Amino acid sequence: MLSLILLNLQESGGVTPPVVPPVTPSPPTVPVQAPGTIVNRIQDASVQLTLNDVFHYWGNDVSLSNTQDLLLVSGTVMGQQRVLRRLLTNPGDYLFDPNYGGGLPAFVGTTTDVAKVTALIRAQMALEAAVSQDPANAPQIQVGPAPTATDATALQVSIRYTDAPTGVAQVLSFTLSK
Repeated sequence: MLSLILLNLQESGGVTPPVVPPVTPSPPTVPVQAPGTIVNRIQDASVQLTLNDVFHYWGNDVSLSNTQDLLLVSGTVMGQQRVLRRLLTNPGDYLFDPNYGGGLPAFVGTTTDVAKVTALIRAQMALEAAVSQDPANAPQIQVGPAPTATDATALQVSIRYTDAPTGVAQVLSFTLSK
């Protein structure tokens, strides 16, 4: 009905309807990032948002900022926290991904096969975006008994890896004990 009225107006020299080009929504633009980049970005209409993690080291509570908000972390420290979280989470404990985690705490209190623990750490490090996947910068992993621990089955772990976003060498050392 409307098209008939517009057609009649045009034929009689009346109002000409505006020409409106069809609107095709463009998909959101997501910047292409190098493999191993841990900064998550969302880009929409020239607004870019960098997502941070909540500052949380394994075994501790979350931290608060000076304004009593949750303290956020990004960059290299975020990568270190993610590596520790991955290595110390037991497979099946993370609700959203049952395969996530290395399960290193399960080795405490047992006779430990150092080669098996080292291989597990290496495999988990390969899954973490914060760790450079360049074979020339492969993680250097040392696992052995913890000499100062009161628990005879405690393990001392030292990992030297290259931070993927910055290319800077990082060292993580921790003791696994009861």
